[in-house]
Amino acid sequence: MRFEPRRRIATLHALYRLVTRPYVRSHPGRAALLLVAVALGVSTVAASGNLIESAVASLESSWEIGRHQADLRISNGFAGVPEDLGEIVSGVPGVESAAAVLHVQGRVLLEKGAVDLSIVAFDLLGDTLHRSEVDWRDLDVEDEASLLTRTDAVILDRSFASRHSIAIGAALIVDLSTGRQQLHVAGLLPPMPADEAFGETVAVMDLPAAQLLLDRDNSVEFIDVKLASGADTEKVRERLASLIGDRAVVEDATRAPEEIRSLLSSVRLILGVPGWIAIVIGALVIHHAAWLAVSQRKPQLDMLRALGASRRSLVVLLLAEGLAAGALGAALGLALGLALAWLASGIVGQVVGSIYHPLTMSAVHVSPGFNVVAAVLGIAITVGAFLSPASATLEMAEALHVATPSRERWRRARRAAWIGAGMIPLGVASGWLQQAGPQGERLAAVATSGDALLLFGVGLQVPVIMVALFPWLLRRLRSSRAVSVRLAVHELMADPGRTAAVITSVLVGVAYVVITVGAVTSLRETIVGWIDETHTADLVVASSASVGLLPSGMPMPGRFAQIIAKLPKVERVGPMRLIAQPYGKRWVVIADREADLFGSLYPVSLVSGDLERARAGIRMGTGTVVSRHFAAQHGHTLGDVVEFRSPTGLVRLRIDAIIDDLSSADLGTVFVSPELLRSRWRASDATSFHVWLAPGASRKAAADSVREALRPHCDCTVLTLAQFRERIADVVDAMFYMAYALELIASLALVVAVVSFFALALGERGDHVRILHELGATRGRLLSAFLAEAGIVGLLGGVLGCFLGCAIGALLARRMVGTTMQIGGGFTVDFSLPGAVVAGTLVGAIALCLGCGLLASLPARHSEAFAASRNAGGSEEPL
Repeated sequence: MRFEPRRRIATLHALYRLVTRPYVRSHPGRAALLLVAVALGVSTVAASGNLIESAVASLESSWEIGRHQADLRISNGFAGVPEDLGEIVSGVPGVESAAAVLHVQGRVLLEKGAVDLSIVAFDLLGDTLHRSEVDWRDLDVEDEASLLTRTDAVILDRSFASRHSIAIGAALIVDLSTGRQQLHVAGLLPPMPADEAFGETVAVMDLPAAQLLLDRDNSVEFIDVKLASGADTEKVRERLASLIGDRAVVEDATRAPEEIRSLLSSVRLILGVPGWIAIVIGALVIHHAAWLAVSQRKPQLDMLRALGASRRSLVVLLLAEGLAAGALGAALGLALGLALAWLASGIVGQVVGSIYHPLTMSAVHVSPGFNVVAAVLGIAITVGAFLSPASATLEMAEALHVATPSRERWRRARRAAWIGAGMIPLGVASGWLQQAGPQGERLAAVATSGDALLLFGVGLQVPVIMVALFPWLLRRLRSSRAVSVRLAVHELMADPGRTAAVITSVLVGVAYVVITVGAVTSLRETIVGWIDETHTADLVVASSASVGLLPSGMPMPGRFAQIIAKLPKVERVGPMRLIAQPYGKRWVVIADREADLFGSLYPVSLVSGDLERARAGIRMGTGTVVSRHFAAQHGHTLGDVVEFRSPTGLVRLRIDAIIDDLSSADLGTVFVSPELLRSRWRASDATSFHVWLAPGASRKAAADSVREALRPHCDCTVLTLAQFRERIADVVDAMFYMAYALELIASLALVVAVVSFFALALGERGDHVRILHELGATRGRLLSAFLAEAGIVGLLGGVLGCFLGCAIGALLARRMVGTTMQIGGGFTVDFSLPGAVVAGTLVGAIALCLGCGLLASLPARHSEAFAASRNAGGSEEPL
């Protein structure tokens, strides 16, 4: 018995030499197809996961300084916290020290253009907690005293300074929230622990100097707390929370804040969907390639069974093949996924920075969790793909009651149809599962898996459709001109399982294209339509590279409103400030707006409530108008009292009206008066300025004059209403660029699958071609029959795919827009799907299959069977 494992290994090695190695050597293309399918599926999951982690890590850079030194952190998103909280918490039992950090974004004006700069400020003299971030022994500084005595002194990253030829003592012109400022380079930074998060755009200032420069007296981004040795973290946290009240929250500094992940919920969903789509399409291709790899060797397997090889040994051999192919393909996919993430990091960083908060995504953060999930999925799908055909093939070889392979194929197809009938209701029910509250990539997995079940369920009905459709079609193709189509139909009916597999592949690809386009179009048209209905300003002024609407824009001084108002042809200027902060399990944007402007200069689409009462509530500081996004995300209704943390304590407001508003993207908006924002949130700057011109004034000329007036103060963006609308639409499109790229990768796997289907189908028909040649079929007619087969596959797959994407996607596309996007991102949008997209997708599916059929037929034209039909008479006429 102790020699049994050794015998099994020897048996598997012998079978490997007899079965696996000869197949790989004689069919390298099919082996490569399997590896490509696994690699493409794994790469998209890995790429999307690493990009999600990179976006989260880049936003966390705002909190990175001192995180590994602190035990607790006091913060409130981007709203900031009072600095004097540090003095309060320092006296709490169990607290060793507390230190504040101020982090702001600016733009440095260089000869080659403007560059983003992250300024981190802490007490350089007394802050021992954060001073450890810098190796002061390796600090290049002109005068240590200047770091503390000059209010404009800044320590610049050494690599950044070297790349832009900035020396110690140089003057930097920087656009900040207080306008254009000149900073003095007092030193150069050695490498810091946070450099990976900030990239090479980090600068350090003394906290008092930065507060004076930025007009942030008694306001910081967060306060880090170091506990005394042996202190109970949870008890200290409870003490601090009771002292701080509703001015901030106390969180564990050793863990990445979950609030950052909730902020990026929509981005995680958008990146997660194509990753899971790629796995779905990759699973189809992997199953198809595995079926080919097993079914092509059926004669060898039958012979080995006859010679005494056990069924178990052969199944283990084929599973080992799947494991090896899955492992190698997964390794290739992980490498490709990291490369894709690196190439796309700039796009994702730009999107996140345009919507939520300015950031520099300078490095790709590898996510072990996502990479492991991607690899395990790839390997598991590959092994599973080998198990099914291996078992079926060996069962077929041993089943004495089977009359013909054709009848057994139809039996299996009918069994699969029953399985598919059970998958359809599961796919429909997945919409209810989304209501359980999964977020980000988990929601993407639930939504995409549900769509896949529904699509596969219908795909497994294809053989039943063929049984009903093809005989009816053959009865009507009596004309001699339809011989090619009759031949194509007979060939497709010969192996319904394989035909259904390729049709399902086309079906899934087409359906997902329609679903994605439907989601993008719906979101884009809703936002653009909302701008057209609610924005009456002639010009929108924002900081450089800002879109002028979302909370990510770098704040500008409120005094710019007076500068703009003094210009000719300017009738009115409306400043707007947007502040993003956590609320519940998500985030919210606090926006200021004068009460009297609701319904006048700012038309609104009222969902519920009394607008006049809402105006009165905003004036008194007791009421508010909220967006439908906010109300839907948090389950609020008209009349509810909502509570918000602020630097001055808890703010309670009654919801007097709910409107459609998209100025906060997917976060939800709460409107307050400018006076309340200044007094409670200590915000006197502006994210953008809306400018109304006198009747007949030229918008272009006015934009030029505003730009010139503000040029000495900041590098501002001045947009006409049309440009503003286009800029917002571009941001929406950019959100889905990476999704499109990942879906393109998945589509390549689909193309490979379709090409391999037709290539194999043609390669197996040598005997059929010879028989048809003897019966008088010409080479041209045989090729036209083959292309007709490709056209039928494309037409049937395309029609079913578009049917699912539109008719049932009324269930799928609408569900993506009405359920998935609303749960994952808070978007309440109207469904829109252009008919031209459906028609173009259908035509594209047919063209794809025809092209793949033609491509597969090129080498076959020179095959022995086709050569016989060509050389027999040297003519295209029947012999």
